[in-house]
Amino acid sequence: LEMILLTSPEAARVFGDAAGSRRNKMPLRVASVGKGTSVVARSLNFDVVFEPSKANAETMASELPEALGPKLLYAASSIAPGTLQEGLEKRGFQVTRYNTYTTRPVEKQSPDALALMETAQIVTFGSPSAVKAWNQATKHRPVAACIGRTSHDAAKALGFERIYSPEKPGIPGWAQVTVEALQDLRQMA
Repeated sequence: LEMILLTSPEAARVFGDAAGSRRNKMPLRVASVGKGTSVVARSLNFDVVFEPSKANAETMASELPEALGPKLLYAASSIAPGTLQEGLEKRGFQVTRYNTYTTRPVEKQSPDALALMETAQIVTFGSPSAVKAWNQATKHRPVAACIGRTSHDAAKALGFERIYSPEKPGIPGWAQVTVEALQDLRQMA
């Protein structure tokens, strides 16, 4: 095992808990999908040695230096698509996927939450699973502000028409497109 792949802050936290005190005895080298994940990984004493130019699986799969392999451990959500693993395997890496956590929607929204959802003018999505959870709860399609392209694509596929997402995924860009969406809504009012 030459490298650990982390694709979310939650994956970093869960993997850090699983590694326990071992991570203090020997530095675990990590390839992180983006800045938010890197912050969490470094706080857990992981040695972050790679971060792609864009925080998504496609870019990570295409940019990960061959010198960091060939054997990789991919700590992932159980619902994460195979994009990263398949992209790396096509490049000759040997990827072992370890599903460290899962994400699932709230099974039943309260009447108050549903009423708010039905009247929302803007909704923010931090993951494709959040878009799917919204879709399961309501057919209302307000303006969507997404953290990145994968959430944007999920929103589009589920019928959202006005979607904002940053060119470069991450919290700062997400905040910026949320502000832009709010400003556009105000101008239209």
